[in-house]
Amino acid sequence: MPFFIAGLRIVAPVLLYFLLFCFSGILPGRALVLAAMPWMMLLPVAGLEILRPRRSPLRWVLYGIWYVTWFIGALAEVFLQYRYHLVPQSRQVLQSLANAPAGEMREYVEVWRLPIALALLASAAAALLFIVNARRLPVRFGGDRAQAHRGWLVAAIAMIILPLAAHANVVIQRGDPLAFWPSVAAEGQEMQSEQANLAASRKRADARVRDWQPVYTGPARNTFVLVLGESSNRWDWSLYGYRRKTNPQLEAMRDHLLVFQDVVSSWGSTVIELTRMLTPADHGDDEKWKGQPSVLGLAKGAGFKLFWLSNQSDVYSNEVFGGEADVARQVYAGRLGRHDASFDERLLPELDQALQDPAPLKFIVLHTLGSHEDYGARYPEAFDRFGKVPDAVTAGMASRWWWVRNARNRYDNSILYTDDLVARAVKLVKARLNGEASLLYVSDHGQDVGHLTSSFGHQFSLESGFTVPMIYWKSDPGFPGPGAAALENRPYQTDHLDWTLLSMLSVRTNRDQPHYDILGPDYRPWQRMIAGIAYVPGKSNRPTDGNPDVVGQ
Repeated sequence: MPFFIAGLRIVAPVLLYFLLFCFSGILPGRALVLAAMPWMMLLPVAGLEILRPRRSPLRWVLYGIWYVTWFIGALAEVFLQYRYHLVPQSRQVLQSLANAPAGEMREYVEVWRLPIALALLASAAAALLFIVNARRLPVRFGGDRAQAHRGWLVAAIAMIILPLAAHANVVIQRGDPLAFWPSVAAEGQEMQSEQANLAASRKRADARVRDWQPVYTGPARNTFVLVLGESSNRWDWSLYGYRRKTNPQLEAMRDHLLVFQDVVSSWGSTVIELTRMLTPADHGDDEKWKGQPSVLGLAKGAGFKLFWLSNQSDVYSNEVFGGEADVARQVYAGRLGRHDASFDERLLPELDQALQDPAPLKFIVLHTLGSHEDYGARYPEAFDRFGKVPDAVTAGMASRWWWVRNARNRYDNSILYTDDLVARAVKLVKARLNGEASLLYVSDHGQDVGHLTSSFGHQFSLESGFTVPMIYWKSDPGFPGPGAAALENRPYQTDHLDWTLLSMLSVRTNRDQPHYDILGPDYRPWQRMIAGIAYVPGKSNRPTDGNPDVVGQ
């Protein structure tokens, strides 16, 4: 009976573990490995106890440390799978880790410090209970080693060898923290090495600009400003019908804008999506950009002077795309962490200086910090307006946790600040107008802030992580003109934005794909994809089959 009770105490956590992993969305086979391996790896310890009955406290302490490592690794995988539907060794996770400054990674851990602390306590408690129960098993079969039956000796050797031999199986090997996490670290280092070679790779790609034969076909003087937003979900823009007045200035100039109603990104984070937006890479092939020129390189080949003005600490974009520019300015201020309050208005003096440059053709990129977490650090105190007085959004968010409601208030404040920034940028372009000018604002990806989940941050499978605002302004007095509504309602995905950008720049090449130009007469809609699912607005990429309304909308 003691043997049965001790065994039951060991098997029960395996089943609970298994259910936890299955609930997180991990495949059953992988869940079974993660759940069973810490207990299966008890066998070598038990085998050693049979061969050498004198119990060694050190042996169990070392096993406990190994067990805690396994437990923490498994919980990390559960977190990534449940929150982002990603695994630790996915390219997206590795690329984010390789690209993030140390300060930002530290602060990300700080944001999740309570769940991390609880996980550490749980892992320590589980290890203690497990070892206490495991040591109660009657593993001293027959006194000393000389008296042990030969069959028990064979069993003991098998108990030591078989679990170790099981690591020949890739699934089991990947589940072992002693093998898995060093592998993840090695892949992360490889990713960092790859990013270190990006500038050289882009230079080789730019050498092929001539093959594309870019030709400028527009007016003698032309300025194009591309404002790259960050983490902005159009569901929180009053310009698109949100119940909070988050876009008062852009709404005031609505008659002079094209406001595209159905634009989605192709990925939920900056690095991958930015590459797709500015190069021939798309969601079907992320490698295309390595051998082909970017929009910046083609514009430069057609005669434009390039300006890359950034308020981001992002290593990737500043080195790769900033390296292609004739003028690159980094205005980011702080410790390279997500709590840094480096407001995007720091870009406006740089924009003003670029607009006064005598070059007849100018392509100016403003890479904003937008609504990147920490939301509360993205705007000055004057824009801290929402959440102080209950409103329709507050009522709609009643079912969410209080910290998610608070995050939504801060997020909406950051959208209000973005509205001010874009409006000021447009006014600045108009004030410095010399020839024709235009401005496009588009966000790299969205953000789920209690919209479809009870959490906030990046979202890699649900619609909320991909629905982005895209607005276009031109200095032409007759803009947007007849047919604007039809243009605004064209469905679009931003991994093909490069073809629209070339059209807005009036740059033609021998490889144009006009069916991807959202403004062009040859535009044709295509099947957009999000996380491998054919995207249908409001129906696909939702958390349940019931297609619930967006919370707080």
